[in-house]
Amino acid sequence: MRLHLESNLDKNKEKKLSNIMTAETKAAIKCKASVSPLLHRYHQTSVESERSDIKHRIRKIYRKALRGVCPQNMLEHSVKLRTRFALHGIDPDCFDSKHSIVLYCQILTIEALSALKQMIDFGELDELFSEMFSLFADATIVVNVSVSVEEYKLLTSTAGKSTCFDIEVIIGTVSPF
Repeated sequence: MRLHLESNLDKNKEKKLSNIMTAETKAAIKCKASVSPLLHRYHQTSVESERSDIKHRIRKIYRKALRGVCPQNMLEHSVKLRTRFALHGIDPDCFDSKHSIVLYCQILTIEALSALKQMIDFGELDELFSEMFSLFADATIVVNVSVSVEEYKLLTSTAGKSTCFDIEVIIGTVSPF
């Protein structure tokens, strides 16, 4: 799956943000061996206090891995984003920056696909990426996630099928007027 992050950031800032997110992804991938058993336990329990403790431990692992990799003002947001994706089975794989920033993710389960659909429907991806870009740019950045009709149908009707699809994210600054 590809998330296209179109922005009106100048190309130098866009490239720098892509490099930061690439470094974060590489650091987070190195944590997979530590995070995977915790994710398994998280999904096996329904006790809210235990789930909260496990989530805290996952965040702690990501915080340690990302410290020094991303700017200090973005650290907690990056940890939040990585944890949210991990809890839902969405695995950011790599970033690319040519004409825009593209995030490649692996979606391996129907549950992860359903979680992604909910994150889009409820504007959670909008909010997560808006926060990240705003912190980076030190300005208010609005992110709108748009999905084509065909891709949205795919999100809602992929019972047991392995698939790949594109999601376009359009980013623009908020005008004060």
